[in-house]
Amino acid sequence: MLSTPEITPALTTKLTPELTQAALDLTIKAVKPHHPSLALKVQNLMAGKRNISESYKIDLDQNEISSIVNSIIVELQVIHDPGMMVVMQALLEDWESFLHKD
Repeated sequence: MLSTPEITPALTTKLTPELTQAALDLTIKAVKPHHPSLALKVQNLMAGKRNISESYKIDLDQNEISSIVNSIIVELQVIHDPGMMVVMQALLEDWESFLHKD
């Protein structure tokens, strides 16, 4: 007798977005003039365990991430250093990639 193949649901892993300490430090500098309390919340993501080689989980809601993206866009408009412009653009792309990851 032929057996019916068993159908199992595909395993899906929800990846938690992460950023390095350097990226979070730069984010804090970009966000602080526009949203000081949000900058503090980003700082608290590192919660006493600052390690330059470690990545930190981004546990923020979509509105907070959107505010960070908007703050970085504003900061990009006043940067004159081409090197810093490249770094900030990469940071912006990282944060934009976290939008709608739910």
